[in-house]
Amino acid sequence: MPVESWRAWPYRESLSDAGVPRRRIAMSQCVRFTLVVLIAWQAFQEGAFHGWGLLVLAGGLVVFAAVARGYFRSTLDHRLLASLGLLGLLFALGVVVQIYGAHGPARSLWAVGAILAVERLP
Repeated sequence: MPVESWRAWPYRESLSDAGVPRRRIAMSQCVRFTLVVLIAWQAFQEGAFHGWGLLVLAGGLVVFAAVARGYFRSTLDHRLLASLGLLGLLFALGVVVQIYGAHGPARSLWAVGAILAVERLP
């Protein structure tokens, strides 16, 4: 395998939903939503967030959704620095969740970040 292939972005067509059937897009969005709900439920079950901390959890979910959306858009546009910055924010969000004591969701966020990095970055 040539070295250039390790430094090349995936083709734009492979990163976008162009030509993908609507059912498959809907299924992938349902899976993503389900995973986010499961991670939030796990954080709630661990008892790390209670009282006003539930607002922190809800705010963290909003931040996660914004960071993930921005990451998908920046990788689609092949903007490396923006993509790396947003990926760093995702890992930092995992650190914040770890500090609050929700260890399982923190590990899940780090795993999601690693998978997205391998899948969408050069």
